[in-house]
Amino acid sequence: MDKPPSRALIFKAIRDFELEGPKHSDIPNLCCAPRCYHTKPEYRCLDCFQPEFMCPSCMFTTHKHIPLHRIEWWNNKEFIKTGLEALGMRIQLGHRGRTCPTPAGDDGFCIIDSAGVHKVPVDFCGCPGSPSRGEQLLASRLYPQRCEPPRIAVAFQMAYALEAPGVPGSTAAWYLQKI
Repeated sequence: MDKPPSRALIFKAIRDFELEGPKHSDIPNLCCAPRCYHTKPEYRCLDCFQPEFMCPSCMFTTHKHIPLHRIEWWNNKEFIKTGLEALGMRIQLGHRGRTCPTPAGDDGFCIIDSAGVHKVPVDFCGCPGSPSRGEQLLASRLYPQRCEPPRIAVAFQMAYALEAPGVPGSTAAWYLQKI
């Protein structure tokens, strides 16, 4: 039976991952994605289960449906926090994630989830007869702020966390009303 890792080993792993960055031998020469031939795998995701180094194109493609993941860019010395929006990511509401022919964009939209506050570009559906922005956010599992047009939303997962056992029921309502 395996022994649990020692406290020193755990702290070393955290230090290596968070502070020191990869050793030269840890960075592959090619992007990890199949059929990708880029030679600059310089991004990693902090939220994926097993973070792989990827080129910008593969990082974008891999995260198309998980746009709130936090990523970092390796500048050959240290990791720099960045976001998927730096790679051109925009969150499209309506149209089931496909591009809207008449998007109504908002480049400074804030979404709050369990990982923090994300300032992301959002494209609402601007087609004639489209649902309101609030309805589009709710359909994407985002709770909109109360003003119109909404500029901030809270991911449903945050609302669920606020209603967890041990958190008074009024806490979630109070928190969401303050938005």
